[in-house]
Amino acid sequence: MKLYRGIGVDHQPTEGILKNKYLKSPRRPLHSTHTLHSIADNWFQNKFGILARSQTIFCTPNKYQASQFGSVVEVEPIYNSFNVSFIFSQRVHDFNEIETAVTKIEDKIQVEAWLNSMSYIMVNKASDIPEKFDGEIMLYCDLYKVKYSNE
Repeated sequence: MKLYRGIGVDHQPTEGILKNKYLKSPRRPLHSTHTLHSIADNWFQNKFGILARSQTIFCTPNKYQASQFGSVVEVEPIYNSFNVSFIFSQRVHDFNEIETAVTKIEDKIQVEAWLNSMSYIMVNKASDIPEKFDGEIMLYCDLYKVKYSNE
């Protein structure tokens, strides 16, 4: 399964192998509040041992979805001694859906209830992602390969 990511104009990477910079300098939310981001991060940490909203590369098998965030690049994790994980929910196309599903997006109880109800899972191989899945995937890896998508 090919995975894509939208890259903003001011963050254009070169093609090749890149280090996941979010492992040392966690990403900040673009479209959610810091409180929501922190609640979700803590929930993912407790469930999977990963700060999934801060330390992962957001990607999707859906090129159109990726294009909503900038120039589309193909991303592929490099399997080395670092554990590679893919975190996603078959019920969530984009995490920002929480803002219409939860009445108080900064209420820990409501946010955690929504996250629990979405049945997030973690797999270690891209081949374990359902073939028809086309939503947001949080890729946890140390290194990943980037190439511009010309398809």
